Amino acid sequence: MYAAFVIAWKDLVLLSRDRVTLFWVVGFPLVFALFFGAVLGATLDRGGRVLEAPLVVEPDASAALVAAFESAPALALERASLDDARERVRRGDAAGYLRLRGGGVEIGVDPSRETDAAILRGVTLETLGAAGPAAPGGPPGPALRTAPAIAVVEVVGRGASARSVADLVFPAAVLWGLMGCAASFAVAMVVERSGGTYARLASAPFPRATVLAGKALACFAACLLDAGVITGMSALLLGVRFEAPLAVVAATVAASICFVGMTVLLSVLGRTQQAVSGSGWGALILMAMLGGAMVPVSAMPPWLQTASYASPVRWGIVALEGALFRGFTARELALPSAVLVGAGALSFLAGLCVLSRQATR
Repeated sequence: MYAAFVIAWKDLVLLSRDRVTLFWVVGFPLVFALFFGAVLGATLDRGGRVLEAPLVVEPDASAALVAAFESAPALALERASLDDARERVRRGDAAGYLRLRGGGVEIGVDPSRETDAAILRGVTLETLGAAGPAAPGGPPGPALRTAPAIAVVEVVGRGASARSVADLVFPAAVLWGLMGCAASFAVAMVVERSGGTYARLASAPFPRATVLAGKALACFAACLLDAGVITGMSALLLGVRFEAPLAVVAATVAASICFVGMTVLLSVLGRTQQAVSGSGWGALILMAMLGGAMVPVSAMPPWLQTASYASPVRWGIVALEGALFRGFTARELALPSAVLVGAGALSFLAGLCVLSRQATR
């Protein structure tokens, strides 16, 4: 029994000295709990949240209707033209807009932010109820003679439509597939290093970068194949429509380049298969949580929404959503695609530098 206690103590001491493993055993669960605690707190606090939205006021809109919405405590409205309001919602900069006109209220919603859209509809009903006909002897103020009609429209790109849940989850599905490729190839690379295969390849008469380029090319091909399978299955079985297939291809290629670079960086997070597997998947899950592949970014508190821009998963989802149903132009698609390619290039160079330093030791 004494020997068993000694062995157990030895394993605990080794664990305490391995800082990377210790983080994924102790630190990562805390990060995971804090993340979902922040999301849950934001969800429970939505009752006191002020929702920002563009306000379009048509010339024939009732003055009482306009006054009711501009004084609503749950809304922070900013006057805008109809074209500007629709553009902001289409790009994902706003959850929805309100259009006040003689015939009633039009609510334009972002189909990928259904939670915020539901809040906007609820606040609209509440505001209209509070602005109903004034009761006899009641306080003075504007009142509506009749209840206005409410029309809800989805704002998507020209010629596009988000018909089902499959359209909305397709970008996250592609990103999860790319993350799986990155984790698998990162583990394969560390297995080759620990088994001596990488050392034999590095001793060949060509630069070390050529070896990594070959690995990166294989990972890139696997990423494209994986994304192609997911795309085909989504179209055939789930009814996802691709009105701009070239834009979807461009976004997929940019995201694949990003995770090819991530593969090289993840492969140097440890020296053993177990270390890279745990650390790599842990890092990817953090990116997925922060980037909106597990919980929609719109459900996060504002500070976490800002932090989500640090995750390449967020930019991948923005690019794929823009290509799929937001109707991004080439210029609008260029920004998220450039961020993805840049993140991949920097990750590749960082991984190459670490590998070069390890080789000289």
